Amino acid sequence: MTKIDFKNKKTIFLAGVGGLLLVLIIILVIFMLKGPKDDSPSSSSGLSSLINSDLTQSDNSEFESDLQSQSGDEIGTSSTTIDQSDSESGSVLSEQLQSGKTSEQEASSKPKESSISVVSSSTSQPSEKVYSLFSDPNFENGFKVFGMSTADGGNEGSFVFNPLESSGRQYWQIAQWGSRYSFADSAHTKIKKLGNGVFSMDNTTKVFTIDTKTNKMTFTGLASKCYDTHRTGSEPWLHLLISQGFVKSKTKVSELKSVVVKHSNRLTMFEDHMGSAFNPSSHAAQFLMYFSVSNNDINSPELNRYLWFGFPFFDNRHEWNEASSMYDKGTNSLMVGIGNRVLYQTNGKNNCWKNGKINASPNAEWSSFELDVLPLIKQALITAHKDGYLLQTSLEQLVISGMNMGWEIPGTYDATMEVKDFSVTVTAK
Repeated sequence: MTKIDFKNKKTIFLAGVGGLLLVLIIILVIFMLKGPKDDSPSSSSGLSSLINSDLTQSDNSEFESDLQSQSGDEIGTSSTTIDQSDSESGSVLSEQLQSGKTSEQEASSKPKESSISVVSSSTSQPSEKVYSLFSDPNFENGFKVFGMSTADGGNEGSFVFNPLESSGRQYWQIAQWGSRYSFADSAHTKIKKLGNGVFSMDNTTKVFTIDTKTNKMTFTGLASKCYDTHRTGSEPWLHLLISQGFVKSKTKVSELKSVVVKHSNRLTMFEDHMGSAFNPSSHAAQFLMYFSVSNNDINSPELNRYLWFGFPFFDNRHEWNEASSMYDKGTNSLMVGIGNRVLYQTNGKNNCWKNGKINASPNAEWSSFELDVLPLIKQALITAHKDGYLLQTSLEQLVISGMNMGWEIPGTYDATMEVKDFSVTVTAK
């Protein structure tokens, strides 16, 4: 090797080392300027950005069809149940559960779901995904209001109650079966702006009010203006319900760690017009919520069969309702009620009652609870199997398809229930 060759190679080596050091210095400067990554949850109650990016077109198609009234028979919250088997209002929900998407649900708009990113205290464990099951949880896009006829799923005479005049899709629905006068009937209904973000649909037989600032809702059923005579047990009855279908890919029961329901209610008005005609088998005023829990396995012979998972918030016949189950002929489904003791046991009292009597007042104390119902949903399937229902359905095939909540008043009663702090939040495994 010559002296010239050695010099050339030495020069090339030093240039390479110098270039490498320069790259390392640049990387170090960039890292110092960028600063450490902030892994803390977002502020404002921990709500982070919407998870629309997680929802594919196939997820969007998994929306359960619009939920209607559950009804043929009322839920058996005690040994006394209501015989409503001849009512027409129960059949619509079953038909729509089988039929898939409605035309509105085929819109290209994707559902909004609030998500909460929870960072584990231990960096060695993965973070959990916590999110609301509700699309449009703040009711910003209003409600699709179903018509009065259950024969077509309530599409005839339906309209949109959109007090904030949002351009978004209505994920929430309002059902008004058996209530005599439709919210769409201007001769019997006034749409009112009550001020400070509060709006109402005020009808001869019912009133629905929404506070768009606090999300408080008011449900009023006026059965005394609905029935000419007391029902005998076979006629339709007054419903005032809100409902929503869920994205089923987000609600597979076996893939969830918890399903937390939060709810507060108070009875602000109750008038009994039954008198001596009262028959506990035919007459009641019930404020209820149901989840539909369905088989979503396309290979199962019980695909789309479901059970109703019920929350009996108020029943004028009983202060306390025990866990129960009964078959609903209207929807050919089992209704499993969890009773209200488990809802109100934390404060030891049901404030809709006082000293053994119904307690209704504009200043009534709120009844509140926050409960993980996932263990109870799992128990509901065990109950179904014991009752000979969904025998070919396993826990791994179940999803929470949707919900509805509100008044069913088959007796001649007028009543108002206020609801606030309402949410359903799940934690995925």
